[in-house]
Amino acid sequence: MNLSDKKDMAIKKKNKKKRVKAARNFAEKAVNTVEGIKDTVRNKTEAVKDSAVHAAHGAGDYAEGVHEKTVSVKKDVKDGGHEVSKDIHKAAGNISNELKKK
Repeated sequence: MNLSDKKDMAIKKKNKKKRVKAARNFAEKAVNTVEGIKDTVRNKTEAVKDSAVHAAHGAGDYAEGVHEKTVSVKKDVKDGGHEVSKDIHKAAGNISNELKKK
C-alpha cells in the first residue's frame, strides 16, 4: 500500500466518523423531538380532559336546575288549577243563588 492509498483511507475513515457523529446527533435530536411531542400531547390531553370534566359538571348542574324548575312549575300549575277550580265552583254557586232569587 502506498502513501496515497493510506491518505485516502485516513480521509475515508475521518469522513465516516463525521457521518456517524452527524447521524448520532440527528438521532438524538429526533428522540428529543419525539419526547417533546409526547409531553405536549400528554399536557394537551390532560387539559382537554379537565375541560370535559368541567363541562360535564356544568351540564349536570344545569340539568338539575331545569329539573327543579320543572317540578316547581308543575306544582304551581297544579296549585293554580285547584284555585281556578275553586273560583269556578264559587262563581257557579253564586250564579245559581242569583238565579234562585229571581
